[in-house]
Amino acid sequence: MKETKRQNLLRRELAWLRRGAKARTTKQKARIGRVEELKDQKGPDAKGELDFAIGSHRLGKQVIEAEDLSISFAGQSLVERFTDLVVPGDRIGFIGPNGVGKTTLLNCLAGKIEPTSGQLTIGQTVRIGYYTQDHKEMNDELTIIEYIKETAEIVKTSDGVIVTAEQMLERFLFPRSMQRTYIRKLSGGRTPQIVFIEGLNGRAECSLFR
Repeated sequence: MKETKRQNLLRRELAWLRRGAKARTTKQKARIGRVEELKDQKGPDAKGELDFAIGSHRLGKQVIEAEDLSISFAGQSLVERFTDLVVPGDRIGFIGPNGVGKTTLLNCLAGKIEPTSGQLTIGQTVRIGYYTQDHKEMNDELTIIEYIKETAEIVKTSDGVIVTAEQMLERFLFPRSMQRTYIRKLSGGRTPQIVFIEGLNGRAECSLFR
């Protein structure tokens, strides 16, 4: 089956499944089985940076703009008058000893906390992915593939290729045999990868790492 035809058929069948299809009849069971076969088929080999070439909408000149941001807790000032403009293509790192406010500032830029004063502006079309070391918001009772599918079952790359959640994981060296592993059983090094893939699946244009 040609790849374009396979992808179009897979898109229609996944939409049918999402509408709540049940395996009540022999015909429905067979159709669900065909969907699984389509998902298991290999797409074209990835080339270059295809792994990261997730389609997104057009960004403006402004991704994040912070103007005179100050953040205080219990009368203690953690961030004072931080100002910066993040534009597409920027890579910015915060360095410094523990306790100087790096995490607090990132939490603010990610929208987790409000600044005490100043103004924070996020570009109108910007979606932010926030990746932390503690992963407290992850449901570790899910399997890897279940967690990724909560965001999206299929993703369109920048060149129009449809990639399933299973194929996305394979691109990051999570074979099908591993995708049913529970998140709680993953090593400390693999868990951040899952969070990052979930962010790509959600098509975040701005990634914050803590």
